[in-house]
Amino acid sequence: MKSLTGLNLITSFVKIGLMIALMSKWQLFGVIISAILTYILEIILLFFYLRADYGMRFNAFKLMIGPLFLFFVVILV
Repeated sequence: MKSLTGLNLITSFVKIGLMIALMSKWQLFGVIISAILTYILEIILLFFYLRADYGMRFNAFKLMIGPLFLFFVVILV
């Protein structure tokens, strides 16, 4: 299995950069948007990075739709 350090560094830098860029314009909502975008990016990168090591079938509900639905439920409540 390959080291995930590089992937984690990439997503961390993207998240920090997006937070700085979006926070100046939209404050807290910018941070929330950057976290969601980075979360989606991380799922996509992990899928392509680890698919050679594991036999994975992409389950969109389990990986993206379910957690995002719960996230929005928490935000609305």
